[in-house]
Amino acid sequence: MIDIDKIKLLGGFGSILIILSFFPYIGFILALIGFFLVGIAFKQIFELKQEEYMFKEFILGAVIGFVAILIMILGFKIVISVFGIANSSILAKLFSVILYISGWGLLIISANFLKKIYYYLSKIFRTDAFKKAGELIYIGAI
Repeated sequence: MIDIDKIKLLGGFGSILIILSFFPYIGFILALIGFFLVGIAFKQIFELKQEEYMFKEFILGAVIGFVAILIMILGFKIVISVFGIANSSILAKLFSVILYISGWGLLIISANFLKKIYYYLSKIFRTDAFKKAGELIYIGAI
């Protein structure tokens, strides 16, 4: 049987690790571990409530977010390399800006998925903290 207190502890610890992602060198690893711990907590909650489709939405939102970040990094690197060269074509500059903006749009879509999941968690646990977290994630993406 799944213990709800252990799920909360797992998700809380994962969230703390995600917050610690700003540390140099180990921040990315901490964020990755935290993300997986939060994902495991979500999976267990949704299995407990028999709402497996919500976990699929979490995975979809996470994949879209990961792709968005990769596209934004690629767009940023192209912007840095293209704008550093004075004689670069306007088409290359436009392409890099379009890449960055499309990555940003995907990030907003990903945040919308996560907001929906946090709203659902707010209903399950009868607390507004999850609802506020979902709103902050969405606002942060914008």
